[in-house]
Amino acid sequence: MRFQNKVIPLAHAVFLIGLFEASVQANSTHQCPSVGSPPSVVAQGGASSDRSDRQSFSVTYTYGGDLCILSIVPTDVTITPAPIARSYDNRAWELRGGKPFFPQIEISNMSCEDSPKKCTFDLPGLEPGEKYTLSSYANAESKETKAARFLEQVTFGPVKREVDALVATGTSSDPDFMSWIKKQMKPNIMSSHREFWRRHTNPRFEYTFGGGAPGPEKACDMHSRWRKFALTERDGLDDSISKTNKYLGIRKISNRYVYFVDGMARTSTATLGKIRLTGGDEEVVEDIKLEPHFYRITNGKYAYENARYSCVGCPIKVCGEKKDTGGCGFIENPEIDLTGILGNSRYIPYSIVNLPDINDGRGKMVPIDNGPFLKSQIPYEKDDDEFWLNQSIDDKWCKNHPPSYNPITSKQSGVSPGKYPALAAPPIFGKARNKKTGKDEYLLFDPYFKLFENTIENPLPDGGGSLNVATNGKVKCANVARNFMNEDHCRISFHENACQVYKEKLRVGGGRGYVTCGSLGEVANDFTLGVIDGFDIKTSNYDRDLREIDKAPTYIEQKSNVWWHMALTGQDQLRQRMAWALYQILPLGKEEDKHTDTETWITYYDIFVRYAFGSYRDMLKELSFNQRFAVFITFIDNISLHRSMDRWGHKTYPDENYAREIMQLFTIGLVQLNEDGTEKLENGETIPTYDNSDIINYSKVWTGLFRPEWRGNIEQRSESIDIMYLGSKDHDMFPKSDLLGGYIGDTYPLCSDLPEKSHLRKGAVYRLLGWVSNPELQRDDIDWLEDDAILKLKLKPDSPLYEKLCAPDGSSECTFPGKITLDEHLVYDDAAKLGDEYKVDTIRSVHVTSGIYYEYVRPPCVSLHFFPNAKKVQVLAGINKDWIVEKSMCGDPRLIIAGENCCTKGWEDIRPVQSKPNCIYSGERYKYSTAERRCDEINRSLCNPRRGIQHVCRDFHLYTWVAADCVNRAKIFFDHAMVVRVDYPGPDRAGVRNVDALVRDDNINNFKVVWNENKDKIPSDEVACNKIGSCYSVEDGCVCDTN
Repeated sequence: MRFQNKVIPLAHAVFLIGLFEASVQANSTHQCPSVGSPPSVVAQGGASSDRSDRQSFSVTYTYGGDLCILSIVPTDVTITPAPIARSYDNRAWELRGGKPFFPQIEISNMSCEDSPKKCTFDLPGLEPGEKYTLSSYANAESKETKAARFLEQVTFGPVKREVDALVATGTSSDPDFMSWIKKQMKPNIMSSHREFWRRHTNPRFEYTFGGGAPGPEKACDMHSRWRKFALTERDGLDDSISKTNKYLGIRKISNRYVYFVDGMARTSTATLGKIRLTGGDEEVVEDIKLEPHFYRITNGKYAYENARYSCVGCPIKVCGEKKDTGGCGFIENPEIDLTGILGNSRYIPYSIVNLPDINDGRGKMVPIDNGPFLKSQIPYEKDDDEFWLNQSIDDKWCKNHPPSYNPITSKQSGVSPGKYPALAAPPIFGKARNKKTGKDEYLLFDPYFKLFENTIENPLPDGGGSLNVATNGKVKCANVARNFMNEDHCRISFHENACQVYKEKLRVGGGRGYVTCGSLGEVANDFTLGVIDGFDIKTSNYDRDLREIDKAPTYIEQKSNVWWHMALTGQDQLRQRMAWALYQILPLGKEEDKHTDTETWITYYDIFVRYAFGSYRDMLKELSFNQRFAVFITFIDNISLHRSMDRWGHKTYPDENYAREIMQLFTIGLVQLNEDGTEKLENGETIPTYDNSDIINYSKVWTGLFRPEWRGNIEQRSESIDIMYLGSKDHDMFPKSDLLGGYIGDTYPLCSDLPEKSHLRKGAVYRLLGWVSNPELQRDDIDWLEDDAILKLKLKPDSPLYEKLCAPDGSSECTFPGKITLDEHLVYDDAAKLGDEYKVDTIRSVHVTSGIYYEYVRPPCVSLHFFPNAKKVQVLAGINKDWIVEKSMCGDPRLIIAGENCCTKGWEDIRPVQSKPNCIYSGERYKYSTAERRCDEINRSLCNPRRGIQHVCRDFHLYTWVAADCVNRAKIFFDHAMVVRVDYPGPDRAGVRNVDALVRDDNINNFKVVWNENKDKIPSDEVACNKIGSCYSVEDGCVCDTN
C-alpha cells in the first residue's frame, strides 16, 4: 500500500492508528471513519471475555480512493497492532496473507455481497482490553503502485524491471493493462515446459536404449564435447538394474600412476595422490592404494556437496570394493595426462584426434561454462576444462573409433564379475594446443545424450530410422503415430532409412514412401548448455545390458525445477499463472508425482499452458487422449461390453470413473446452475445434472483408447507422451444419449443424407498413407497390405482427383501433402467419368502413384440405429474350404456399408450357388441399389445364397448385401426400461438366420432412451409384454417391432 506517496508496509500503517477510539456497538454494520478521523472501535474485549466469544459484524466497502484497515489492537501498547483485512477504492474487503501476528487469531470466515456493498466477518473473541478497529487513510496511488498491484495479481510475483516496463505504457496516471494482457495472450511467446526440459537435457551418456543413444557418432564430428578431467559424476552413479558401480584401479607404469576405469586407462599422474577418509570423528588422510585394491566410484551428491561437480581437481567420492566394509573418502579428480602411456596401444588402442587450438579466439573449440553450481565449488571452477567442437575435422583421426552409440565390453578385471557394468564407453583422446600456455594438452571425448528435433512442424526426415539401423534396432523408430494434433503437418519421406511402425511391425527403408509425423515440443537438446545446469534422462528399465542409472531423487526434483524456472523467469507470466489455475482443476494425484520420469509429466502440464487462453472443451479433448491422465482416471485400455464378450466370453462392463468425474469434477458439477452461478431449484430442491444411468451411458464413450507403440527420441518410454489412439473394434458402437433429452451426434447430418460422390465434392478430406495401401481409419484385412492380387483403386494422371492429391509445386513436381481438403467440387467430363473413382459410391484408399496412397476420410455423420425398409447383410466364414453364412443382421439400404452377392439368374432356388465378384477394388462397399446394379451388369442378380466363395472383393469381416428383407425390433428391459436393437433377418436357402450376437434377442448392449409419452405403458414383466400383439417376451425384456 502507499501512504502520502511513500511505500510503507501494511503493519507500519496500522501502527499509526491512534489509540483514541469511539466505542461502537458490535454485531451490526459499520462504516469506515473519514480520512483524518480517529479510528473507530468495532468491538472491544470485556473484563471476562476470551477467544471463545466469537465476534460477528459487517463493514461496508470504502468510498472513492480511500484505504480502510481492520485491525486488532492489543492491550499492550508496545505491541504493534495487527492488520486483519483491507478495503480500498470501493473494492471488497481482502484478508491479509500469511500467518496472523497474533498466533491465537485464526482468520477464516468472511463473506461479501455487492448489494449492499459490505463484508461480514466472523472473528475470534477478544481478551480484556483488546479491540477491533477501523482506520482510514488517503490512498493516492501512484502509477507505479497500480502497476505493481496489477502484476501481483496476474503473475507469480513481479520484479522491478517488469514494473518499470509497465509504468512506461499508458497515460500519465494509469498503465496500459489491456495491451499487456493482449501481448501475454499471444501464442508466439508461450513457454513450453517440455521444450525447456529437452533443450537442457544434455547429460554425459554412454549407453544406447530404446529412447535414444549417446552422440555425436564420432569424436571427429561437429558438436562433439571434450573434457580435461578424468572422472565424472556419471562414473559414480549406481546401476538400478544390476546394482553395480564402476571401479577405479591405479597401477604404477613407467614411474607413472595410471588411473583405470572399466579396466581402461583414463589418465596418469606423476605422484600418488591422497584420499581423505570420512565417516569417523576426524577426517583421515592417507595414500591412495594401488591395484589389486579397487575403489568403487560412488554418487557423493548428498554426502559431500562438491562431489556433484565434475572438474579438474574437484572431489570425487570413492569407497572400498566391498560396500559394507570398504571405507569411503574423497580424491581429487586428476587432469588428463598421457605421459608414460602415450603410444602404447595396450593402453591407448584408438587414434588420438588432432583437435583445433583452444583459447585462440577463433571459436573452433568453444568453452562450456558449467557453473559453479554451489558457492563451495568456486575454488574448483575452471574457465577451460570443457569444450565443444565447432567444426568437423578430418575423419582419418577417427577411422578406428567405435561409434559412441555402440559401447564395448568392459575390460574390468580384478573385481568379481557381476559387480560392475558389463558394457563401457571406450576412452577416446584428443590433443589440442592451448594458446594461453603454448603447450599441448590432452582431452577426453565426452559423449552426451542426443535428442533430435522431431516437432510437429519439422518431423525427423527419416523418422529416426537411421539411428535404429545404426544401433541394430536398440533405439526405437521415433516416427510418431499420426493423430488429430499432428496430422496436418505429416509428410512423405523416401529416405533410405525411413521407418514406420505399422500394425505393431517395424518397417524400415526399402525404397518406400513413409509418412513421418512429429510431436508437440519435441525439440533437440542444446549440447552447449553444459551438464551441471542441465537435466538428466530416465532410461529404459527393461534392458539388463543397459546401465540404468539410479538417480530417483534427482528425477523427481526435475519436474518441480522446470516449473519453478517457468514461474520465475517465463516471459508469458499470465499464461503460466492461468495454467497453474487450470492444473488445480485437473491435477494428477500425489502418488503419481513420485514417478521418476520427467518428460511425460511436463508434457501433461504443457496442455494447460497451451490452452490457458483457449477453449476449455479443446483442452478436455486433448486431456482425454493423454495416457498419463487416462492411467490416473483408469479409463486406458477400457473396452466395450460386446468386445469383452467376444474376446473373453464373459461380461466386463466399461470402467465408469472418468464418465463420472468429467461431469462431477471437471465440468458441470452435481446440480444445475442459473446463469449467475446460483443453484436452480424445483419445489425448493436442487436439480441434479445427471444420474447413474448417465454415468453408465458415458462410460461407453471412453472405450477403445489404447497406447501407441513404444518409440525413440524420448525419455524412457513413449507410453505416456504420445496421445492414445481409438481402436474401433473395442469401442462401443451403440447409441449414447446426452443430458438434454437427445443423443450424442444429434447435430451431425445423417449418413444417409450425404450427397452422392461426397469423395469428389468440396470439403472432402484425404490423408496421406504413403506406401500403406490399407486405410488407417477403417479396417481391411492386414494380409492385403502387400498382396499384389488385391485390387486397388488407381487414379489416372489426367484425373481431376489426381491433380488435387499430387498438389504440384512450381516445377510441376508432386508434393503429396499430409492432409488435403478439396477446395471445390471436382468437375468430371465424359472422359474423366471413365475413371474408377467416379464409378464407385465411395473411396477407402486410393493409389496415386508408385508408393503413394491416400485415404478418404468420410465427413462426420450419424447412422440411425433403427431404420425403415431394412435389408439383410451377412458375413461368410470358411469351414473346410466351404464358405457358409457365419452371421447376419439388418442393414440400412441407403448406406454405403456392404458388398454384394451376385448369383446366376434363375438358379437361386434350385441349389446353393457360388457368388461372382464385380468390385472395382477389394473391400468395396455399396448402397443396396448399387449392389443390385453391379450384379445386373454381369447378367446376374443379387441373391440370398446359403454358401459362397471367398474372393478378391471380400475380406473375413466384410458384410455383403443379400436379397432378403430384415426387421428391426427393440428389446425393452423389464428392470430399467433401457433398450437394445434386435434384428430378424430373412433366412437363407437352408432356413438358417445365424443372427449376429450383437443384435440377437439375448444381447445386453443396452442404451438409455427418453420416453416422451405413454411411459406408464412400458411393459415391466412377461405378462404385460405378451398382451401387446407386436411384442414377445424373453427372459430379461420385451421384444417389439419398431414399424
